[in-house]
Amino acid sequence: MDMLQLETQQISIRIPKSLVAAIDRERQGYQVSRSKVIINALRKEYGVSEVNLDSK
Repeated sequence: MDMLQLETQQISIRIPKSLVAAIDRERQGYQVSRSKVIINALRKEYGVSEVNLDSK
C-alpha cells in the first residue's frame, strides 16, 4: 500500500513530564522519535500487531 494513499489522523496528547523523561531515557542512544516509542508501547499494551502496509 502506498503510504501517500493511507488515511491518517494526527492527534495530540498531554502526558506528565516525568513520563516524557522516562521515554527519553529509554530511547537514549537510539534514533527513534517519542511518538514511535509511545505507539509501540500502546500496541504492546493493547495487543495490536504491526499493520502490514504491503498487503492489498
